[in-house]
Amino acid sequence: MNLRRPKRRLAIENLEVRRLMVADMDVIEQASATMSIYDQQMLELINRARADPLAEAARRQIDLNEGLNPGAITSDPKQPLAPITVLNDVAIAHSQDMIERGFFAHENPDGLRPFERALNAGYGSGFAGENLAARSGISLVRASTLLHFDLYGSPGHRYNFLLPRYRDVGLGFERGPITFSSGQIATGILVTQVFGGGVQDEYSITGVAFEDSKTADDFYSLGEGRGGIIIEARQSNGPLFVTTTGSSGGYALRVGSGSYQLTAYSSSRLESIDLGVIVVTDQNIKIDVRTEEFVSVDPVKESLVLLGADELIRLADPQVDLSALVTIDIRGKGDNTLVVDAGRLGSLLPLTPLTVLANSGDRVVFEPGWKFESARLSEGALIRQFRHDQAIIDLVGPSSFQNPVNAFDVSGDLSVTASDALKIINELSLRRYSNNPNGELRDEQSIDVNLFNFYDVSGDFKVTALDALQVINAIIHDSNPVVVVPEPEQYGTVEKSDRDEPSENLRRINGISETLTAPSVLIRSTAWMSDSTSVSSGSPPPSGVESVRDNERVRDHLFSSLADIGFSIDSMALRSLE
Repeated sequence: MNLRRPKRRLAIENLEVRRLMVADMDVIEQASATMSIYDQQMLELINRARADPLAEAARRQIDLNEGLNPGAITSDPKQPLAPITVLNDVAIAHSQDMIERGFFAHENPDGLRPFERALNAGYGSGFAGENLAARSGISLVRASTLLHFDLYGSPGHRYNFLLPRYRDVGLGFERGPITFSSGQIATGILVTQVFGGGVQDEYSITGVAFEDSKTADDFYSLGEGRGGIIIEARQSNGPLFVTTTGSSGGYALRVGSGSYQLTAYSSSRLESIDLGVIVVTDQNIKIDVRTEEFVSVDPVKESLVLLGADELIRLADPQVDLSALVTIDIRGKGDNTLVVDAGRLGSLLPLTPLTVLANSGDRVVFEPGWKFESARLSEGALIRQFRHDQAIIDLVGPSSFQNPVNAFDVSGDLSVTASDALKIINELSLRRYSNNPNGELRDEQSIDVNLFNFYDVSGDFKVTALDALQVINAIIHDSNPVVVVPEPEQYGTVEKSDRDEPSENLRRINGISETLTAPSVLIRSTAWMSDSTSVSSGSPPPSGVESVRDNERVRDHLFSSLADIGFSIDSMALRSLE
């Protein structure tokens, strides 16, 4: 198939700074299991007991093997248990099932026991166990501690959760009517603990990030967990394993045997803790993160500057080292393009937000996964912020809240309708400018608008009722027809199979981006359109474009809407129309 090749040279050159990343280094991102603070507290109590069985027995003022054969439980430390999503799901489901179907047992009414329930959920280990505990008349705040001590005081349950062969765990607290073994039903709290033997040759670096501020006891307490902490385990000549602590502060990284440089970063990556070199042999390792010990990161900051014209740079290119990058300047001599890869940037960028500088005619293409967050004005520049997970990009360009293609097209959807005027009225009614009666767009003012809402129709750098009236006048009096998006244009003939893999000549875009007075921004979506498609207010509609003219309906609808709010910008009546 012959597709016309683009004019741009797909090359990276004329760069002021260019550093090479480690060739072919794999980055393996893992999601930590989602746990409540009560789950996390119970897990910390279990792992404390496994780390020093004799000390935990002393806390309970019992003998370690009380009620058991001598030596049944050794005093040796046991490997810590790592929270696993699949076992969490199994534990929560069983707790809910016991409340909903009114039983309290390891075997459910369908005859499924712990191992079978874990196996059915996809857990790959050949070994699983379970503990159950319940109490009535207690609060969730006390449940973790009381139910843990109840289980520890029971010889069989104590023996179970101290088995050395366990590696994984799932916990499920549930509150509701509990049917106790005696047949009595009472409202209370129950917990299911599901244990697993793990997968062969796969272990976990696990722990909890917390600030010992609620109770200064060198131990995790409710409310002390810190979510959003980034944990990295880097293996020399091997992959980089990355995870983020959940809201409870817990984390687990599944790794193989070997040595790992372990580092924890704050969510902004401006602070870190060097946790040292961790050697994983044949069992899990627990490394906690004390966030009060974070120190400021003083990174080597670098800029990537494009000096040429009509150039294209892709952040997905392995020659672009993102590890110390804070600024990308694509202004150069004009008409340059930056393609932002979602996955690689999200995993490797330590210094967010990354600042991208662009000028009129430049283009920034965000791959799927990026979302527009907000916009603000600073020192005469428009700063649009985009996010992908933890990665943030600030796109800095010439300030313009006037649609450069069609000033009356407020929404940027290539049509001018009543909704464009209503968007401005609604924006004013939200009182965003209550401290700014003139409607001026001032520096550091948070706009928080949709990417393609261009409120400054008049181009006076203000948002006022005049902007809405100009749209109304354009609809009623303008002789130019209102246009909608034409059928996608393509280079050559594209078969259905070719749509699965985008060509360099085709872009999936939301909006248009030709000859703008500010850098064009493309968010890749699902509709195919060629690079060269453009529509302006002063040109006739392209072939296949539908003309939309119903002046009487538009006029009646708008005037009725304005009458309803009495031309008052304080009205909230139109907010639901956004």
